[in-house]
Amino acid sequence: MKRSVTLIIAAAVALVAACSDQPVAEERPSNDVGGQIEQVVEQTDCETFGEFARLETIMANERSSHSALLLEDGRVLVVGGRGKGGARWPRLFPHTEIYDPATGQWTPSGDMGQEREFFTLVSLGDGRILAAGGTDVQLEPPKATEARDPETGEWSATGKMSTGRERGAAVPLGDGRVLYTGGKNKNLREQNSTEIFDPASGEWTEAAPMSQARSIHTATLLKDGRVLVVGGGKPEGPFFATAEIYDPSADSWTQVGSMRLPRILHTATLLSDGRVLVVGGKGEPVPDVDSQLRQTAEIYDPQTREWSPAGEMAEGRAEHTATTLADGRVLVIGSLGNKATAEIYDPATDTWYDAGSMEETRYRHTATVLADGGVLVVGGQSTESVTINAEIFTRGAFAAGDACATGVRGSESTLVGIEPSEAVTEEQATPTPAGGSRTSGRDASQFAFSGEVVDAVDGVEVTVAPLGTLVRLDVGERMASPSKGNGLTVTFLEVIEDSRCPLDAECPSAGQATIKVHIAWFGQDVGELSLTIQGDQVDPTIGTPGGAYFVALASLEPLPASENAGSLDLGYKAEIAVFQK
Repeated sequence: MKRSVTLIIAAAVALVAACSDQPVAEERPSNDVGGQIEQVVEQTDCETFGEFARLETIMANERSSHSALLLEDGRVLVVGGRGKGGARWPRLFPHTEIYDPATGQWTPSGDMGQEREFFTLVSLGDGRILAAGGTDVQLEPPKATEARDPETGEWSATGKMSTGRERGAAVPLGDGRVLYTGGKNKNLREQNSTEIFDPASGEWTEAAPMSQARSIHTATLLKDGRVLVVGGGKPEGPFFATAEIYDPSADSWTQVGSMRLPRILHTATLLSDGRVLVVGGKGEPVPDVDSQLRQTAEIYDPQTREWSPAGEMAEGRAEHTATTLADGRVLVIGSLGNKATAEIYDPATDTWYDAGSMEETRYRHTATVLADGGVLVVGGQSTESVTINAEIFTRGAFAAGDACATGVRGSESTLVGIEPSEAVTEEQATPTPAGGSRTSGRDASQFAFSGEVVDAVDGVEVTVAPLGTLVRLDVGERMASPSKGNGLTVTFLEVIEDSRCPLDAECPSAGQATIKVHIAWFGQDVGELSLTIQGDQVDPTIGTPGGAYFVALASLEPLPASENAGSLDLGYKAEIAVFQK
């Protein structure tokens, strides 16, 4: 398809173009989130590489945050994910279905043992398919894993991981085992731990820990059998630029420098020459370099152990897909920000080319290469809602001279001259134990505090606090977050148990305390929730009242003393926060 396109190139390129016969238009100002200063060059009579067409058939369920895998017979298995949920509960699926390219039809294919989203689907060497990690319908990371039998299509439980892993990264190793790295645990803490699944035994065993706790990162199997882990962080920061390599033969990790920009929600794709292309993602905006939605890309070379700028895309992308085509080029599709566009990266020219646009916007979708070279794009979040549709990308022969180039080459990237980012180490404050070895609650260092009492309901004062903000409540007091009538209202009802070891005593165990709170959601009664805190724990206790909200109990004071041990009339104060998934 012939078309005229507009290329976005860096200001440095404009100086070169001004001395040539290329037409150059006026300079555009940098964007307001720290994007690069841009120039516009007209390129005419070029050809879009490939096109998208929507399938005539639709899936049985809308899906986003699901997984998809090409089966040995050329069909595509689509598993789990999130659909159009109700007001209180997310709609997570255990359902699976199969797309057959030969017939263009979707067929139900049984259910997993539990609902999952943001999980990993890995093909095992014996034909089975492993589903592990992610979050369940309660928005908690399950330890349980399961495998699909290729003959019956049925799922059965296999070994349990040592911990739940939300937004971790898993990759099959060269010997058939599966490495799972990092992710958030049930207390929403990033982890540096890793573990390996052995299909022969069906068991998980702990592997060497990474040098940095990570989630929302990537893991890529290198040609020599080692694994490159890149970036990660939290949704709102801090973001990491560091990278490290796992050697399965030595069960060890080696740090291999840092990218020039920190990233989460990026992709990392193995190129045919053994290098790894890291594309887009999200991070702090850097004025005149890149925006929060990353437009830049970087390449890691395992031979030199060095990072270098790659060609920049025409626009920023995160939660997109990056798929290696049969000819070694990389197709990038969709993004946060309701983007339907696609671009193709050519390693030979270090240039991005226009690959057209989907019929609807997507992110949190999947893209799977079919046996005929087409790419099946399934589900995802669109402009309006989670989509039930799928599209197929098809292409002809690629010719760089005819294709519509976008962005700039790596040698002209805004990353040129930028030093690699310094490692970011998130401080994990350790509370001072009360009584020398015990604490009155978990580590609250990750929260801010609020003391704003704004109203009273039924004679009970209501303290309104932003999400993630601790409020110190007496028994009978109430908090609302993020605002009154909009979100959760939590009332501290009572302490129903306190067996924590007294401050002035030595005990065989630290004991525990349990409180009961009442939950209302947008003014509607949800019910009561119990939160238990151990006497020697350091992380907040997390409770799930339903929907997309969590309630965190950070501490309960005071600790008992020997003279009042067993009494529940100690004038308790609980530190509680509400946050959203």
